[in-house]
Amino acid sequence: MLLSFLKFPLAGSIFSLLQRRFRRFRRGPREREAPSALCSELKKPKNAILKQYRKLLQMDEVDLEFEDDAMMAVAKKAAAKKTGARALRSIIEEFMMDIMYEIPKDEMIGKVIITKDYIEGKGSPTILMRSNG
Repeated sequence: MLLSFLKFPLAGSIFSLLQRRFRRFRRGPREREAPSALCSELKKPKNAILKQYRKLLQMDEVDLEFEDDAMMAVAKKAAAKKTGARALRSIIEEFMMDIMYEIPKDEMIGKVIITKDYIEGKGSPTILMRSNG
């Protein structure tokens, strides 16, 4: 019966439009914007934003570490913007801007740890100095 419905050209195009529409909703918007999904987008892909910043800071011989709570706080901020993974980069850039300017000034910085308090605006990142040796 369904196949007889598809014999007409117009019916076939309507059916394909419906298929595309339902394919888009298989993974619903709420699932995509869940903070846990956004948190994995920060660290899992090959070109993840956190990996890019780690690589960038390694050029200055500085280790970058994000606490799990900090990554979840970034993901929650991105979920609140309701733009999905697009918001992740802008949020990370906003918090990394000051750090990126401070690191070249001080050669003794060895490690930067991004904390939840820093993301929420209640504190600053933990900066560990290199040992003289």
